[in-house]
Amino acid sequence: MPTNKGNNVIAAVNDSIYYNEDILKSLIDQELNYDEDAKTIYIGSKSDQKVTKQALSEQYSILYGGENYTSLENTDEDYHVGGKIINDGFIFKEYSFGDNIALLNTDTKFTKMEFDIGKLDESTSSLEDAKMKVELSGVQKYQENIRADITSHHYEYDITDATTVKFLISDSRSGFGIYNIIFTK
Repeated sequence: MPTNKGNNVIAAVNDSIYYNEDILKSLIDQELNYDEDAKTIYIGSKSDQKVTKQALSEQYSILYGGENYTSLENTDEDYHVGGKIINDGFIFKEYSFGDNIALLNTDTKFTKMEFDIGKLDESTSSLEDAKMKVELSGVQKYQENIRADITSHHYEYDITDATTVKFLISDSRSGFGIYNIIFTK
């Protein structure tokens, strides 16, 4: 009969699975090192084999256009989701009569993008769910129904080889924030 010494190998937190470093080393059969200051995982002994994460705030210039959106980079106002100030992203304000679109130029530099989305606390006149569509290089790849009554939703998408990412929010008069945007190289 197996003994249970606790599961220190795998942890599930907020729909993400975390593996113990020793397990990952044995799975990939290579050395694994994490540089917390650079937020970089080095795989093997070569320095060019690394996984690097970058927040949108480190490269806001890739958010280059759209309709009815506001970048959180230099805004004079604070915006909140679930009572918390949101950063590293953009918002779609309520009651826009056109499309709500934000465009990012990823230029095939990234393999993954993760972010949170939620109804803005400042959006008090409507509590309507929304549809979020995400296009990669002009092709719709992902579609989600975003509930306005749930504080925040977290998504991770594969964006390997995408030159552009287009966010489209529709079917809602509520305002939404897309924030905590992190790219993985």
